[in-house]
Amino acid sequence: MAVINFLDYTVSEMNYHRNENFEESVDGKIGYQPVFNYNVSNMIDDEFGVKLSVELNSDNFPYYFKLEIIGKFKFDKTCIDSDMSSDYKDYRVNALAIMFPYVRSVVSQLTLMSNEFPSLQFPTIDVNKFVQEQSTSD
Repeated sequence: MAVINFLDYTVSEMNYHRNENFEESVDGKIGYQPVFNYNVSNMIDDEFGVKLSVELNSDNFPYYFKLEIIGKFKFDKTCIDSDMSSDYKDYRVNALAIMFPYVRSVVSQLTLMSNEFPSLQFPTIDVNKFVQEQSTSD
């Protein structure tokens, strides 16, 4: 059995709007830099939540969007060996790795619905590196 178990996720915020001032470049290439954030919180007893958000707000992109999802996890302390941490925050990398595919899917579906631009397909990411970068920027 795993130390954390994924229970469910919900979309708490989903926002999309067209950038009326966007002008496509001559070569047709568009660069983007989404901003990801997360927060881990204790919910009740052995459950914890992970809020994961992504936002793209650039004048050089055809649309703006923001997505926030909240994942619910159950922390199983009976599966912890003596050399493992009993703090649920130490398992945030695993929780985020479970949640990222859902973020990618929702962003893809949301941006596809515009029927004007191709859907945005995020590449997979190195979650360990993401967490380290977020920790050093705090």
